[in-house]
Amino acid sequence: MENKKKKLKLQKLIGLIYNSKKSKFYKNIWKNLYFKNRKIDFVNLPIIGAKDIIKCKFDKRIYIKNGLFVKIVYHENIPFLIARTKSDISKENYGEISYERPLVFFESSHESIEKSIWLSSKKILPILEEENTNLTLMISGRYGIDSILGDSKSIARIIPDGSRHFDYRKIKNVTIMDCKLERSFIKFLSDIFPSAKIEIIISLPETGPLGFVCQENKKNNLIFHPPDDTIIEVNNGYLVATRLILLPTPIIKYKTGIKIAMEKRNCSCKSELSFSLQN
Repeated sequence: MENKKKKLKLQKLIGLIYNSKKSKFYKNIWKNLYFKNRKIDFVNLPIIGAKDIIKCKFDKRIYIKNGLFVKIVYHENIPFLIARTKSDISKENYGEISYERPLVFFESSHESIEKSIWLSSKKILPILEEENTNLTLMISGRYGIDSILGDSKSIARIIPDGSRHFDYRKIKNVTIMDCKLERSFIKFLSDIFPSAKIEIIISLPETGPLGFVCQENKKNNLIFHPPDDTIIEVNNGYLVATRLILLPTPIIKYKTGIKIAMEKRNCSCKSELSFSLQN
């Protein structure tokens, strides 16, 4: 646990979830735990995975019922539902905003819509992908995009034909949100978009952002720090995430499929934790 403030947030969140009258999803999972000084020991909470979520009907695991943005997420080609509120989305941390006309281009249309809601809350109006990539690129050029926000596959799809429609040298920012990243691809993007700041965020559709690349180590190694509202643990080499906010579908001790290794912190960043991706 990084600090006292996070511990207090965590205990409050666990209490809200445990005592919720809207859902007993986590309470049923935690049923064999005992209270110590009227508090549940976070260390002893069981780890859950996508299969636990898939087994439970969507309306049985919602802790907030109104104003939901619902999206489809896949685990081993099995779909399940995750919910956010507009307020949750607007408060999400996706790093520094240094663009005005972004192209939002994700493999999942749900992700594109969610990120566009976030941008709109910052008074930024994006261009969203179309099924026809060439049409998307043509309209992006006419709109005068200055940035690109997407996952690795989608951004890679843009590159072969994008230069026919807009000037790569005028792109200020390329933000990659993904769970699989190759350093060679990051170097490739830096060469293609020579004026752009390359932002790298470890993220899953069901969890949101889990790590931001350390800017001090960026040139040598891809080392990541978790956001302030996220607790990162490792279980058998896999990242386990807890989001310290009461989402409609909360993330508590969720084992992702992301392989990581904890790293010694050798930077001046605020975060006490550092981790790297493992292939």
